[in-house]
Amino acid sequence: MKVYRVSRAMSWKKNMVLMLVGLQYLVQFHIVKVQCHATHNGDYAVDREGLGVTYKHSVKTVQNARGDIFDCVDIYEQPALDHPSLKDHRIQMAPSSFPGGQTEEGASKIFPHDIFLNEDCPIGTIPITRSRKNGSCLTNTSSSKTMDVTQDKVLKPLGSYEAQVRMKSGSYYGAEATLNVYGLPQVSANHLSSSIICILNDGDGRGDVEKDNSIMAGWMVNPSLYGDNNTHLFINWTIDGFRNTGCYDHLCPGFVQVNPGIPLGATLGPLSVYDGTQYAIRLLVFKDPTTGDWWLAFGKNKEAVGYWPKSLFNTLNDHATKVYWGGLVKSPINEPSAPMGSGHFAAEGLRRACYSADLYLVDGSNDYMRIPEDEVEFRHSDPGCYRTTGYLMNMNFGSQGFLFGGPGNCALMMI
Repeated sequence: MKVYRVSRAMSWKKNMVLMLVGLQYLVQFHIVKVQCHATHNGDYAVDREGLGVTYKHSVKTVQNARGDIFDCVDIYEQPALDHPSLKDHRIQMAPSSFPGGQTEEGASKIFPHDIFLNEDCPIGTIPITRSRKNGSCLTNTSSSKTMDVTQDKVLKPLGSYEAQVRMKSGSYYGAEATLNVYGLPQVSANHLSSSIICILNDGDGRGDVEKDNSIMAGWMVNPSLYGDNNTHLFINWTIDGFRNTGCYDHLCPGFVQVNPGIPLGATLGPLSVYDGTQYAIRLLVFKDPTTGDWWLAFGKNKEAVGYWPKSLFNTLNDHATKVYWGGLVKSPINEPSAPMGSGHFAAEGLRRACYSADLYLVDGSNDYMRIPEDEVEFRHSDPGCYRTTGYLMNMNFGSQGFLFGGPGNCALMMI
């Protein structure tokens, strides 16, 4: 079965030409194992008031300004600790140290953004977002060769689209960025659109996706996952390219949360306005130099959210070989793809196109380093629908960044 990437906006004649000469877009479609990421067997119940799926270990319920509902769960009853490698795990409440060295925070100083709860969960508990999906089975929708399962159990193969800055293969110990946050209410069911930081170790580098260990964090619009068209803070991880392991947020064991006030899966807001006020979130993923665990920090004050224990991984337990920033869209094959970023091309400029700014890497000494521009690659999987600036820009206050995005409306055609 062959799949070709074409633009829906092109004429039929151009589509035929593209399918004949565009062999570089050829991908092989694989059906992968569909897996329901269950955590704490029997620990979820459908809320009779229609508020979604409630976690039975909840000791308190809190909300944020966007109306999200969170269950405050004992930190030692969180889903992460069901992972076989985390039996008798002793939770680390903070990293041994944060990356050192001065960083510029131009974009985040101008456009602050936060998602904190109106009331933190009690000490000794962490917030878990109450699902708006009544017991739906969620699959590994981050994989480029994947199937999505909705409540109706309808299988839809997904195509992947990227507009990203990528580091060439090397040894990396963390990455940071300020991510411009937009709303994309036009993203429909079975589609997702996101702005990400991704760190990855691809094993021997020969392209075997099943050896990929990766961590991703950012914002995402994903109606099939979150039950709405809002923009959400998210994370995911895998040790085999999402073939059999990994998931989003707390939907499977793995990520150990320690912060009682920053909920994964929370709705982000306020959102940036085209040619108007811009908002952003600042995220840092880095390896603890003492424990080897990978930490997530949020905001310009670097509040520790939690960590992925070193024991989860088989290649990323040492370092990452690649780092990505930018846009990622997943859309069903034969359907017009979702918009990315602000929904506008990078060429429209700041305040109109989405940015990733304040880009930094973390080196083996746990120090920040600027992006070496000769080690950067720009990925445009379909430049007719999504693009980047094609170069690193000097953003406000001297930080490095780039613009990306596009209206979408592409389609991978299965013939």
